[in-house]
Amino acid sequence: MGDIDMNVKNFLKIDSVFAQLFSQGVYGGQVEIDPAKLQEMDTVNQEVLLLENGEQKSLERLRDAEKVAMIFDDKIALQVLMGIEGQTGVHYYMPVRCMELDALTYSYQCRKVSEKAKENKELKKYADGVPKGTKILPTVTLVFYTGSKPWDGPESVYDMLDIPEDMKDWMKRTTPDYRMNLIDARHMPEEEIDRFDGDMKAFLLMLKDRFDREKLKSVVAMHRETW
Repeated sequence: MGDIDMNVKNFLKIDSVFAQLFSQGVYGGQVEIDPAKLQEMDTVNQEVLLLENGEQKSLERLRDAEKVAMIFDDKIALQVLMGIEGQTGVHYYMPVRCMELDALTYSYQCRKVSEKAKENKELKKYADGVPKGTKILPTVTLVFYTGSKPWDGPESVYDMLDIPEDMKDWMKRTTPDYRMNLIDARHMPEEEIDRFDGDMKAFLLMLKDRFDREKLKSVVAMHRETW
């Protein structure tokens, strides 16, 4: 139910599309992402995740798209690891899954730093951890949902926790929340779609109007180059 069509996966990996999804869909247009500077994530020897049936899957195969991006605003430039999880069905523990994937990405970075530090004799051969002052790249996961019914699943870990509403703020002092980034592609308001342009905008319009033949004909005619 959760798998997304291979054609959609390939579309989301296009640099110009990937950049827009994050610059507009995640950061609300407040940062700029240059598609030409996106880099595919090096997933060689990536962390693995143990599935419920006992199988192991690498992070590379679990994410539908993952790239290293440089984001810019008026004052700073920042390098960020960005990943997309495509969903055709509502996943009712998606915030936990996103948290798990992000944690694996952080773990992978730390492991690579540790290995390099041991090779350079900055750490003892059998020592744990990383050198003092080590910095790793922030990671952001976006859930791109294309299901026909509106997303009605949780959007944060706190949506899933069995905590009385009036105690949630108190619990955050010891149990932090984890919010996921979500694009509900077929149910986006027109004003949100208008923030996108080019192929990405045409694609979102197609998803939104795919069950109205006349509207779909109009969208295809307006964005003929995309098709």
